[in-house]
Amino acid sequence: DGNPPPITPAPLPATTIQSVEVITTPSSRYAAEGSAGIINIILKKEREDGWNGQANATAGTGDKYNTSLSLNYHQGKLNLFGSYDFRQDRRTGFGSIDQRTSLPVGDLVLMQTFSSVNYRTNHAVRLGFDYALTPEQTLTLAVQPRFNRSSGIEEVLSSQNNVTTNTPIATG
Repeated sequence: DGNPPPITPAPLPATTIQSVEVITTPSSRYAAEGSAGIINIILKKEREDGWNGQANATAGTGDKYNTSLSLNYHQGKLNLFGSYDFRQDRRTGFGSIDQRTSLPVGDLVLMQTFSSVNYRTNHAVRLGFDYALTPEQTLTLAVQPRFNRSSGIEEVLSSQNNVTTNTPIATG
């Protein structure tokens, strides 16, 4: 329907969909490349005045959490809307590298192991209004600030040895 999708894609109840359009050759307005098409989901326009909203909360394995809240107030030609999304997760990583280099002084072996923990927190807000100029034309003003924060801890253990002389090599 020409409006941007919600901040976090969520399933749409079939009763809210008016029609679905498939645009096989989108205009340059959509910056489509190659043979990509666009699916335009046109939602029913709720004409009743009043409040409506939706709240979601999900949790996943490994300390992953999402919540969202969307509220809408419709009165006559004016529609006020707002939403807030929150996401927090922790991701871990582990790995190792074994590298062998042949030099005239002998073969060198580099062995590394590493582990990491990364934390991410995301906040997104969307506020705005629609004003119906005519039944076919709507003026929309919306803002969507985001705040993203991430931090991480990474530990790398390294050792390098001359295999030919079986001696460690000092790293610095």
